[in-house]
Amino acid sequence: NMQYKLTNKGNYIFGNKNNYTSLNGSKKVNNIYLPAKSQLSYILDWKWVDSDNDTEIGFDITSNYKLSIFVGVNEAYENN
Repeated sequence: NMQYKLTNKGNYIFGNKNNYTSLNGSKKVNNIYLPAKSQLSYILDWKWVDSDNDTEIGFDITSNYKLSIFVGVNEAYENN
């Protein structure tokens, strides 16, 4: 029942201005260039979507929701 949007510098990576996206399945972004000694900040917005099963987690104390984010790095060299 959770949906989300992920943005970087106002650009939508997942979801868009008017829509959240589902957490079903794996989502992947490749080839984000990050110069040495720099940083990127991301904003994760999420919401709970009401549905027929939205109270189930409250009845099962072993239930939980998890969002895992993996960041991998490949070193690239530029030829000058």
